[in-house]
Amino acid sequence: MILKYIMRNNIVDCLEIGGEFHWTGVPPSPFLSWPSLHVFFALGRDALLAIWRMKKYKNTIKNHLFVPDYFCSEVTQFWKKKGIKVQQYEDDPRWIHPKWKTLNPVEGDFVLAVNYFGVYDGNIWREWRKKTHLSLQRHLEINCLKL
Repeated sequence: MILKYIMRNNIVDCLEIGGEFHWTGVPPSPFLSWPSLHVFFALGRDALLAIWRMKKYKNTIKNHLFVPDYFCSEVTQFWKKKGIKVQQYEDDPRWIHPKWKTLNPVEGDFVLAVNYFGVYDGNIWREWRKKTHLSLQRHLEINCLKL
C-alpha cells in the first residue's frame, strides 16, 4: 500500500507501508522438497478457517474460538461471517499474561494464543493448560493454536 501525503512546503511525498516481493523469475535448482501434502495460505485467518473446517468435519469442534480482545476486529468479523462462534477473552501486550478468569473454554473449543510482538516464551500458556486441565484431562480436550 502506498500512502501519499503533503508536506508543509507543498511537496508531495510517498510512503510505502508493507509491500510485496517482486517476482524475479524461477531461481536455479536444486529446490528444497516440501512435504507431499501441503497447502499454502496467503493469510493466517484463512489458515485458521481451514483448520476449523477440517476439525468441524471430523466433529472435534463443537463450540467456540476464543480470541483475545486485543486482536484485529476485521479478522474476527471474517471468522464470524464464516460461521465460527467467536468468544473473546481479555489480553493486552502490556500484561504478563491474559486475564485467565475470562478464558473458560469447554470440550471442543479452540483457543487462539497470541504472542504479541514475540515477548512471551510460551511458558505462560503451557502453565495455564497444566493448571486448568490437570484434573479434567480425561474429559477435556482443548486445542491451542499459536499464530
